[in-house]
Amino acid sequence: MTHAGGATRIGITALGMVSALGRGAATSCAAARAGLTAASELTVMDFRTQALFGSETLDGPPAVFGHVVKDVAEGFAGPGKALVLGAAALQDLMRRKALSHRELLRTGLVVNLSDAAVQDADARSSRAFGVHEPVPSATWRARTALVAQRLADMTELPIPGELQAVRHAGNAGLSLAIETALAMIREGRADRCLVGGIDSRVEPGFIKAAARLRLLRTNENPVGLIPGEGAAFFLIEPIDPRRVAIDPAGAPLAFLESVASAGDLAGLLSEAAPSGAALARAVAGALSASGAAERSIQAWLMGDLNGTERRAMEWGRALMRLRGETDVGGLPCWFPAESFGDTGAASAAMALCMAVRAFERGYAPAPRCVIWMSSEGGAKGAVVLHGGSG
Repeated sequence: MTHAGGATRIGITALGMVSALGRGAATSCAAARAGLTAASELTVMDFRTQALFGSETLDGPPAVFGHVVKDVAEGFAGPGKALVLGAAALQDLMRRKALSHRELLRTGLVVNLSDAAVQDADARSSRAFGVHEPVPSATWRARTALVAQRLADMTELPIPGELQAVRHAGNAGLSLAIETALAMIREGRADRCLVGGIDSRVEPGFIKAAARLRLLRTNENPVGLIPGEGAAFFLIEPIDPRRVAIDPAGAPLAFLESVASAGDLAGLLSEAAPSGAALARAVAGALSASGAAERSIQAWLMGDLNGTERRAMEWGRALMRLRGETDVGGLPCWFPAESFGDTGAASAAMALCMAVRAFERGYAPAPRCVIWMSSEGGAKGAVVLHGGSG
C-alpha cells in the first residue's frame, strides 16, 4: 500500500479521455452522468455463421453488441488501435493543460495495457497452441513493449525514454501504473507523470475467447459482459499549497490520497470460486493508507462489475470481508461498464476521470471516492481520491 502524499500531497491536474460516448473527458463523463449509452451491433466479424454466438431464432441470426469508439479507431487492430486510442486521450489532456518542452523533459509516461488473460485461458482450454508456441499474452507483450515511446512520438511529446513505462496488468494494472509514477516522482527522476490505460475488447480475438469462456453477453448468455474500448490519461504532480494560495487557478482537480495493490494467484478464470480476499486486501490497504479506514466513512465506490457472475461473486465476498473493519456495504456505487461497456485495462482510468469530473463539477456524492479494480489474471488494486478542495 502507498500513501500518495507523503510530505507533499499529490494532485490530479488534468484529464484526457476517449470513449464510445465522446472524444474528450468532459463529453464522455457528462454523457455517462446523463445515463447515455452507445452500444451498437458489432460488425468486426460475421457472427451469423458461428454457433459460438448463439443459434438463429425467429428474431433472426445472432448478434453481438459492444461500445465502439467510432471515427477514431475503426479500421485499426491490435497495437495500432491501442496507439490511436491512446493518442486521442493524450491529445485531449494536452489541450486542457499544455506542458512546455522543458516541463515535458521532466515528465513521466506510464501506460497500462491488457494482460490478455482471457485469451490465455481460452488458448489453454482449447489447446489452440502447440508446446513451443507462445501464449497470447507473451505475443501481446512483445508487440506492445514500445507503446509508451510510440505514443510520445505520435503526440509529439519529448518525454525521455527512461521516464517511460508500460504495464500489462489488465483492469487492476492502473494501481501498479500509479505506483510506478509515484516512485519516479519520489526518487526525483520526474516532476510529474502522465498515467493512463488503453484497451479494446471489441476485437475478434477477445470476443471469440470471451464467448468460448462464457463471459460474453449474448442472447443465449444474458449473464456476461458487453465489450467496449477506450483510453484515459491523467496528470499527477506534487502540489505546493503556497503556490495555490497565491494562484487559486493552479489548484488540482482532485487529490490522489492512496493506492494499493494485491494479487490472487488463482485469478478470475480458474475453476475455484473467487474468494474476494485479495480484492478486500487491496481496498482495505488503500483505505488504511489514506487514513479513511474508520468504521463509517464518507465516500462512494466505483468498480469493475461488468455483468459476469464471477466478478459479482468476488465483490460480494470482498464486501463481507471488509465489513469486519469498515462499513462500505451501504455506500453509493457507480459502475462505468454501464456507460462504456467493459473496457478492460482502460476501465479504472476511465473511472478515475469520472470521479475527478464529479469533484470538479460539484456532483460527487461524497468527499472521497474509492475505485476498486480486478483483473482476470489475478491482479487487484484500489485507489482513494479526495476532492480538490479537501
